[in-house]
Amino acid sequence: MKALFSCVFSLCIVISGASAQVQTKLLPGGLNIVDVTSTTLAGLNWEGQHFYLRNQAGKDSDLHLQSNGAMIFSTSGAKERMRILADGRIGIGIADASAQVGIYSNSTANSSQLLLTEATAEDFARLRFNNSNSAGFWQLGARSDVNPEVNFSFSDGQAETSILSLNGTNGTARIGPAAQFSPNAKLLVYNEDGGDQNNLGTNYDIYTRPAPSIWTRYGIYSYVSGAAEGVDITTQGQKIGLAVSARSSGSTKTAVSAYAGIGTGTNYGVHSTVNGIGGAESYAIYAQASGGNSTTSPPVWAGYFAGDVFSSGSYLPSDQKLKSGIRKADSSLDRLRQLQVSTYRYQSKYQQKMGLDQRSQTGFLAHEVEEVFPELTREVAQPLASPEEIAAGQEEAFLKFTGVNYVGFIPHLTLAIQEQQQQISEQEEQIKTQQEQIEEIQATNKLLLERLAQLETRLASTDAPASDPTSIHTLTSAELAQNAPNPFSQTTRIAYFVPEQVQRARMEILDAGGRLLKEIAIDNRGHGQVELQGQTLSAGQYTYRLILDGQVSASRQMVLTR
Repeated sequence: MKALFSCVFSLCIVISGASAQVQTKLLPGGLNIVDVTSTTLAGLNWEGQHFYLRNQAGKDSDLHLQSNGAMIFSTSGAKERMRILADGRIGIGIADASAQVGIYSNSTANSSQLLLTEATAEDFARLRFNNSNSAGFWQLGARSDVNPEVNFSFSDGQAETSILSLNGTNGTARIGPAAQFSPNAKLLVYNEDGGDQNNLGTNYDIYTRPAPSIWTRYGIYSYVSGAAEGVDITTQGQKIGLAVSARSSGSTKTAVSAYAGIGTGTNYGVHSTVNGIGGAESYAIYAQASGGNSTTSPPVWAGYFAGDVFSSGSYLPSDQKLKSGIRKADSSLDRLRQLQVSTYRYQSKYQQKMGLDQRSQTGFLAHEVEEVFPELTREVAQPLASPEEIAAGQEEAFLKFTGVNYVGFIPHLTLAIQEQQQQISEQEEQIKTQQEQIEEIQATNKLLLERLAQLETRLASTDAPASDPTSIHTLTSAELAQNAPNPFSQTTRIAYFVPEQVQRARMEILDAGGRLLKEIAIDNRGHGQVELQGQTLSAGQYTYRLILDGQVSASRQMVLTR
């Protein structure tokens, strides 16, 4: 009891802060400390299992020792502040702590349940978590100075590694041991030892796995508004900025799905730009399809576009080193003649799903092309429904149809033009030969006409009776010019002169065999011309002659081409 009085006396002296004039009074059930005027400065009282500490204002602090071994601390008139249970659990503001230490209060932005203050400037206040049988530990640190940051780290007992950090200045986050936050990204994911691995779950900076049974569940979903970019990926060296893989069997798989909603501006499902200033090969979009190249396996497409595709330039692999079995192609002209060019419209039920043009089209029918150019056709399967629509039986999964490789016609058209050019060259050579023959015939006719004129002159000067001198003069004074143009393909004109005394005049057209094809009556006298249309005649050589009063006045040759 003497030791207790000494402890209480010392405690009271500290509480009162009084001088040596303070006195202690032992009372029944307690001990008071008074000054020289007998004014109570502090007191220690006990009653049952309670110890009360009382100050000068009479406000009590209570230490309650319960029979179950618990200790309860109260202030301000028996208001409980903390208790220590018999099993060592501590409750602050709560009677039954479910944890080793439980704190219950109404916290605010400026008043927390727990406050940790670091004494060293520009350092973290830390809270550590570990197991008694391990040297490793997790640590949560926070600082509120000029570089406010919350950091969650792990140590194996030798080296501590940062796992997650949050920056209080700009609200950015960092995953991994990077030293700095990214100035341009809300989230920086840093993989210090990320290699090129194909094993699932190995060396991924971000790995997501949504529920596979839900079609509209997204592993990563980005929403932006205004002039912003949902995902911006930058790589250095021969790296892949975005690698997407859809792995499963027996089901429809979509590795990347992009959708651009309706907007008043330009919408891009995928917008890709590449900068090739560095001098290396650059690809804005690179897609590769493997397998499915045999005649029996279904086709595999590196790209499938359900709608119009525009390209400002394109190339196809045509290097000789890539090819084998090279030989000269057979004739294409005869095969092209077998194709029927048709006009058509696509059926409306396929226009939206397949992105088909609603306007009138001109082209080939695939089954007709397949009969003549089977190598330019291929079976195609167009996806028409989502997995949910297929499961509900709402739509057919695929539409199978035959596609035509229109680009593949270019070599055949080139070969056909070459064949036609060869035919034209041969026809031109034939026409040249025929023209030379015509000129020879014209020279012969001219010579014969000159000799005929000489004979007529001699006959006219003789005393022999002439049947009709006027008729002979008429024939020699008539004229028949060479048609122009000659050769011709559409229309040609033939100039003539018929003397006034001629009673009947006509022009005859004969074929190369001398068969009369056409007669043209001439009613006018003097100079005139006849216009002859070549559409009614076949290509070849013809003779035309001027008939006056039943006698041949003159004849010439002409050539019709196509």
